Amino acid sequence: MLRYVVGALLISVTAFSNAGQAATPRLYNFSPVNQQSLQVSAGFWNPILAYVSAKSGVELNLKLGRTSADTTAHVLAQEVDFAFTNHLFSPERAKLGWRVFGRRDAPPIRAQIVTAADVSVKTLAELANQEVAFQGPEAFIAYKVPYAHLLNSGVAVMHRDPEGRAILERARELIGAPAPVVFVPAVEADYQGYRQFYRTAPPQLR
Repeated sequence: MLRYVVGALLISVTAFSNAGQAATPRLYNFSPVNQQSLQVSAGFWNPILAYVSAKSGVELNLKLGRTSADTTAHVLAQEVDFAFTNHLFSPERAKLGWRVFGRRDAPPIRAQIVTAADVSVKTLAELANQEVAFQGPEAFIAYKVPYAHLLNSGVAVMHRDPEGRAILERARELIGAPAPVVFVPAVEADYQGYRQFYRTAPPQLR
């Protein structure tokens, strides 16, 4: 089974470009990808940011979107200076100039494809042309990795089927996505940024 790290701390390479020239301390926005509710996420990150701010003298402000896609949109719009995410490693987003400097000290996580206990499906092949539910299209582990595995295994699901399209439209409305949630094929090259990072990272970060 493929294994990927859950996320990385990244810093915008321009975050401190004018720090020495500022007359007053600047407030830096920090955006972690949504992995819990907004309340739980704030309760987790705010004490950490307060501690880091006090120790470093760098004032950090938690900036969260309503959904994971919203938070990533803030990052892509360059509205934040620090991010904890695994949404910036695609070749196109790698051009934005983010630099990795740390990650959570935890074992890699895995994507899983599961079925309800009372269904007869036991193999991936049996999922072909069936309804398969994913999290939002920004979810690397919960969407891109398992969906890529399905496609690479020759198992096609979803979005052109009229019933499937209706389900996806309801999902779009639920999360407030501006465009239809549609899943497309992924290839190994989509994840080249991850591999490049581990090829050049210091040994203690591999």
